Amino acid sequence: MAQEITLCREIRFTTEGGASAGASGNSFAGNPISHHFSPVLILRVGLLGRMDAGTGMLMNIRQVDQNVRGNLLPAIRQYAGDLTAAAILQHLWPIAAPGFMPAKLQSLEIAASPWLQHRIVYGDRAMIELTERFEFSAAHRLHSPQLTDQENADLFGKCNNPHGHGHNYELEVTVCGPIGADGTIIPPATFHEIINRLVINRMDHKNLNVQLAEFRALNPTVENIAANIFQTLSSAFAPPVRLKRVRLWETPKTSCQIEAAAAGSNGENQ
Repeated sequence: MAQEITLCREIRFTTEGGASAGASGNSFAGNPISHHFSPVLILRVGLLGRMDAGTGMLMNIRQVDQNVRGNLLPAIRQYAGDLTAAAILQHLWPIAAPGFMPAKLQSLEIAASPWLQHRIVYGDRAMIELTERFEFSAAHRLHSPQLTDQENADLFGKCNNPHGHGHNYELEVTVCGPIGADGTIIPPATFHEIINRLVINRMDHKNLNVQLAEFRALNPTVENIAANIFQTLSSAFAPPVRLKRVRLWETPKTSCQIEAAAAGSNGENQ
């Protein structure tokens, strides 16, 4: 039996109706292309199923785009002035799913910007995922007290500089929960207050080895910093909201992600 795969499609659009004549059906600039002050939004669709042996495709992406632009985008525009992104996703699901058959709709995500997304996933549609990205700058020195000075220098190279070095970290935090009476899973002001108080204000413009007690004996690698943030935030949200995921970028090429379910991480050294 063929293995199930997930096909992802990203559709960029504005809240204006219609389509731009002569424009690509799914251009990077969005369709319709706005000549007014209208933001470009992103809808991401995840489909689960098996490839057709003859075509080598799970589904023709033109069919995906037709369903999105014909059924989903009009609904988004209808609800945009009255509902939150979280509530819109729940309204979209029953509209969207039949148009992707025989593939199974696995996820829907609305991105208001590269730094803020709401997502709904098959099997737990009562819960909405909220993902937002934050940033802070910090200095650190990669140095393990379990190794000799020479072993540290050999292993970490210039990152073992006794005077340290800095990074502009980017932190992505994902929480999930049901939609509350205000249409959100957590009020934005509350979410920001928690992240700023427990993470950003604690780490921003700090020398992690020197100014944070937990890293005086713990090597502040991207893995250890991400694990520390995950542990700090794991009990910070009032149920039924819960922490789902933490991902920390040390550089555009290096990140560590920790999931709540398995509490596992994946990272890569520079």
